[in-house]
Order: sequence, then structure tokens, then C-alpha cells
Amino acid sequence: MFGPTWQPAALVVALKNLLLSGKMASNVEAPERWYLALLGFAEHFRTSSPPKIRLCVHCLQAVFQFKPPQRIEARTHLQLGSVLYHHTKNSELARSHLEKALLLMERKLGEVHPLLTLCGTIVENWQGNPIQKESLRVFFLVLQVTHYLDAGQVKSVKPCLKQLQQCIQTISTLQDDEILPTNPADLFHWLPKEHMCVLVYLVMLISSCFCVTQKLRSIMLEPGFHSLVSLCG
Repeated sequence: MFGPTWQPAALVVALKNLLLSGKMASNVEAPERWYLALLGFAEHFRTSSPPKIRLCVHCLQAVFQFKPPQRIEARTHLQLGSVLYHHTKNSELARSHLEKALLLMERKLGEVHPLLTLCGTIVENWQGNPIQKESLRVFFLVLQVTHYLDAGQVKSVKPCLKQLQQCIQTISTLQDDEILPTNPADLFHWLPKEHMCVLVYLVMLISSCFCVTQKLRSIMLEPGFHSLVSLCG
């Protein structure tokens, strides 16, 4: 494999030569080949015995030389932040990569937000059986919550959780009468009321755990955290 003096730029040159030689799998699209190759190298070095973290970091840094799509750039910053945090004492650089990953995800969130707003308006304006409407609202709000959590937007989750609670309270007071719609699209009935109550409870629990985890991660990335752990040890 590569010697310890290889830098990201040298890895890029070697990888491009490998791609041009046609030795990469033909069933993988060309734009993804370089990423999968570098990711494979990085994982190989990370799991070596002993781990070769410097080479792993070089492979991940080489990804940026290809000017990757935003989703790959965000994922790579997240991977670099994780590797640096778990295997080095450079918490500041780890924090920097994690913050860049978050900013990129927030940018994507900004693109999705208008679509979520439109869908929310459509759900609110839909006229139909009350239980079906509340069921549809729960379905939409759960999608919103999972999307915001995936993007690390804890503050955006809170209003959705409040609306979910209100939906469940409303559903519990409605009678589940026989539904005979004329439009097949109105047959949408996601989950029984009891299952929706359980689901909303689980979503709220996961959101709380996510919030606590995010706070702990922020504390652990503080510059003096590693020094404090060393003193306690």
C-alpha cells in the first residue's frame, strides 16, 4: 500500500491513473468510483493493526481534491470529524469538520424547506374524514421530524413534536366511523389510532435522546475536555 509520506494530492494522481487503466469495477458509475476507492483505502488504513490514522485522514482529505457533490462533501467532513475525534487529540480540527458537515446539511435543508411548507399547506387544506386528515397530518409530521433530526436541526423539531401531541389528542376524541369515500385517494389510512399513539411516543423519545446526545457531543468537543479526562484518569 501507500507509504507514510503520501499526501492527498499524490493519492489523487494515483487514483486517477487507476481509474484510467480501467481496473475499477465497471458496474459503478464513473463519478462514484474515485469516492468508493478513497473510502475503501481510508477504511483499510483505519482498521489496520495498528490503525494507520494518518493515511486514513489523507485518503479522506483527497476526496475534496475531486470537488465532490455536496452530499459527498458533507459525508466526508462528518467522517473526518469522527476519525479525528476518536483517534487523535486534535479536537479543534474535528470540531471544524463536524461544523462544516452541519453547514452543508443546513444548506440542503434550506432547499427542502419550501417543499415541506407546501406539503404542510396541502395537508391542512385537505377536506375529508377528520380521522383520515389527522392520520395524514401525523404521517407528514413524522416525516418532518425525522428529516430535521437527520439534518441535526433540533430546534426545528420542537414545533413538530408539539403538533404531533395535539394530533394524537384530537384523534383520541374522534369516532372511528365507517369510511366510504368516493375518491380512491381518500382511502389513505396510515396506522390504527393506537399504533399512531405509540409511534408518536417513540418519536418524542428518540428526539429527546438525540438532543441529549448532541449536547454531550458539544461538551466532548470542547478544547479542554481531553485534558480534563486525562487528569481524571
